[in-house]
Amino acid sequence: MERAVNESVSTGTLNDQEEGLAELLRETRARAAAMLGADYGEVALIGPTTSGLSAVAAGLDWHAGDEVLIYQDDFPVNVYPWLALESRGVKVRRLQTPALGQITPEFVAEQLTDQTRLVALASCHFVSGWRIDHDAIGRLLRERGVLF
Repeated sequence: MERAVNESVSTGTLNDQEEGLAELLRETRARAAAMLGADYGEVALIGPTTSGLSAVAAGLDWHAGDEVLIYQDDFPVNVYPWLALESRGVKVRRLQTPALGQITPEFVAEQLTDQTRLVALASCHFVSGWRIDHDAIGRLLRERGVLF
């Protein structure tokens, strides 16, 4: 163990642990692209969820008056990147539900407007454990041209 740590520190790499990593990443991107029906160049592998959400929030072409619908009591990682868009004129609206985390397609549909451009919801509420119906919400939003 001591030898491996010293070697890693002295060379700045993990040596044999790095071998094949680049190929594994290429293969993972290719498989993800095939699964999603996307081109290889459209798939990016990003580290933590925070980085991915921040990249999406900052990377879309937002216009003043666009709306993002979030769940206020969602995990903070899925709230703050969207709130940061308010400085660019994007209106961030909070999804209202009758009980903590109980997000249904009906509640989402009722709160969409013509300006809603994106809906950001976690798959499972981190406190209540409520799991959203991704398929139904996704179909609803796809029909209306809203990103999800």
